[in-house]
Amino acid sequence: MQMNVAYQVTERAVDSEELANLIRVATADGNAICFNAPGRSKAPFVQSGDKIYVAPVANGSTRTGDIVAFIHPENGRVLVHHVVKISEEYLPAVWGSSPDNGNAR
Repeated sequence: MQMNVAYQVTERAVDSEELANLIRVATADGNAICFNAPGRSKAPFVQSGDKIYVAPVANGSTRTGDIVAFIHPENGRVLVHHVVKISEEYLPAVWGSSPDNGNAR
């Protein structure tokens, strides 16, 4: 027997700290969450207003070219970056503020 369940989707503005907490809770339970990208710092890969879907991934499954979102361990901000290099000794190297700066960090 298949059940049809309707979910109500609510949109509202949240600050960075609240977004980080929502991402932590959702992904800890193995769920995905989405939000609209603010600003244009990741253009052309992510445009302002684009939907960003965040879901947990298995260790080692990130590949060059992926877009990754994570919570910065020191300041708690949600960061979204384009993976440009995979290294054994570091987390995936990502572009900084914009892809045209040519600096992986």
